[in-house]
Amino acid sequence: MSGFQLPRVSTLTGAPWRPGGFAQVSIPDELVAWLLDLCLLRGVPLHYLVPDPALLPPDSLRFVSLDPGLIGRLIEGALAAAALGGGDLELAASFRAGVFRRLARELTWRSTQATGKAPEGPVEIATWKKAWEQQRAGTAPAAVWEGHVAGVVVRSELVRRYPGVVVRAAAGGQPLGCVRRDLLAPSILLALFHGATPPDRIELVEPDEGVRFGAEANPAATTAALEVDYRPPKGGKPDGVLEVPMRPATGPTGSTGSAPTVIDLGALVAAIGKQQGSPADSTSVARCLQQAPFVQVMGDGDRPATWGP
Repeated sequence: MSGFQLPRVSTLTGAPWRPGGFAQVSIPDELVAWLLDLCLLRGVPLHYLVPDPALLPPDSLRFVSLDPGLIGRLIEGALAAAALGGGDLELAASFRAGVFRRLARELTWRSTQATGKAPEGPVEIATWKKAWEQQRAGTAPAAVWEGHVAGVVVRSELVRRYPGVVVRAAAGGQPLGCVRRDLLAPSILLALFHGATPPDRIELVEPDEGVRFGAEANPAATTAALEVDYRPPKGGKPDGVLEVPMRPATGPTGSTGSAPTVIDLGALVAAIGKQQGSPADSTSVARCLQQAPFVQVMGDGDRPATWGP
């Protein structure tokens, strides 16, 4: 008889039993938030995600994709905690279906918030506030569990030194919303993205900790030449490169060495002025010497224009 008795109060919905089934009640927001975190594996121990350290050795990166079937079983297992048997599971089938629909809407909403793009659907949504109210009230267009949740797991000293490292993903030239970005350990970073298709381009961007100046070595040069990006006075994207003039170092007694190892700043100022067609001032020189954050690109997908230069 266990599991087939009809209780007066549903342990899953908290709604009283009525002839024909349980009363329809809204799904608590706290439950939705907890289950949505579970969909993104938040709260799952690290040794479940990476059962063997050899799967994620130091200074490595792994691409990951969440299996919707496995996530579905994870959610069903969480919802089955209050079930006493097969009868309770059958009675709660419609409730579970409603939970999955709500989770699908919330996941889509979270990803669209991250990209700043309004959710698409047959109903025109005028404002974000109206969209939010529709999502909360459950009156938005019915959603199904579609799309992909994928991303990267990075284990590196870079993560420990720069916990603010930026991870962004795109598919088909469109940015994807980041639905989870967490440090699983001091040197392990997990970033997950949601979209209609898996990401075809992922970038790790050095965080803007401050303004730095310098020159870069030219990898194509046969000598140890340095170069800087030429940036026009009015700003914008770099417009070509300039080779940095070098001069020999001067010793403490006034002797001059033979190897040019010091940047000839006067010659560099003259070269920048010649390129821009007017005398270069300190702002022009600083603009050309400014070092942009390093970007590690993975994948051959198009770069979204909204990411800037």
